[in-house]
Amino acid sequence: MDAVFSFCMNMAAWQWMSLGVAFFAFELMFPGIFMVWFGISGLLTSALVYLVGFSGASTVVIFLILSVAVSVFGHKYQNKKAKFYVENVGNMVMGKTITLHDPITNGHVLFKYIIAVNHFNNELTIIENLLEGETSNIADIEEILSNNNIATYEFQAIGEEKSDISNEDYKKMVAQGKKECFKGNVFQIVLSRRFYQQYKGDDFMLYRTLRSVNPSPYLFYFNFGDFRIFGSPC
Repeated sequence: MDAVFSFCMNMAAWQWMSLGVAFFAFELMFPGIFMVWFGISGLLTSALVYLVGFSGASTVVIFLILSVAVSVFGHKYQNKKAKFYVENVGNMVMGKTITLHDPITNGHVLFKYIIAVNHFNNELTIIENLLEGETSNIADIEEILSNNNIATYEFQAIGEEKSDISNEDYKKMVAQGKKECFKGNVFQIVLSRRFYQQYKGDDFMLYRTLRSVNPSPYLFYFNFGDFRIFGSPC
């Protein structure tokens, strides 16, 4: 550690620049680890060493201070940008008209109506996809949503819950995953197991129950008439 600190104290401006570029390259290879902030700090330190003439331990201190300051500012900027998108995503699509001249085929699905819920602002945006020559019925959707007189039906489980992986086997998987993380082979592992449960009753009420138990951002419910697919994955 002393040797590294001693080397850093004697780094020239071009070496600090090279360090900054290396951090940028590391960020490109492994996105999301925020090495870009250290890259910016390295380039700023290089400029200060070249223009002002800092040297010795002061350059290391300057780099550390810049790293903290740039990281804090960068995180605040990212959060502000994300908040702006969340607050204005409805305005980005509201009132926009796009005409489809040909229907989407080859197994793709085009939903005629999309209801986007912004939980951050407690807002709801209705999106209607129209083919050329079709008339808008978005007012009917608004009326349905405004009418709370909707019948609900219950459901109940049948039999016992089953899984293709036992609790003990899953614990072994978790222990093995932790070992691989400690070895450095991976930095994240998503372990899952499938459960089976028979039921009878209303499937949409079951979906709503799943939604309340696990309010995942990946909720889905597709009603294709002959069959339905729904879930609330983590």
